[in-house]
Amino acid sequence: MLMVAQRHASAEEAREEYRRIGDYTLFWSGVYPEAVRRFERPGRAEPLIGYREAGKRAYWLAASLEPDDAAEERRLFERLCHEYDLCVEGLAEVRRAWGDAA
Repeated sequence: MLMVAQRHASAEEAREEYRRIGDYTLFWSGVYPEAVRRFERPGRAEPLIGYREAGKRAYWLAASLEPDDAAEERRLFERLCHEYDLCVEGLAEVRRAWGDAA
């Protein structure tokens, strides 16, 4: 997904792809972290760390590609980048609540 985003000709397309990457990694990190751990390879660091870093970076890149007249969206992506781990914890709490409801 990151390689696709880097190949987009327009900033708008790249921004949307980076947003999508951030959303995707945030969802899987928070709701289904065990799925991310399946990609673990011997000798590599904890897979969730790299996954989360990619999500944070994607949100930061999306923020950097926002046009000057889109300050609100830029702030949103910057906040998602800086508070990514807090958002992951919030999604994990939602998952725990789903388990309690079952």
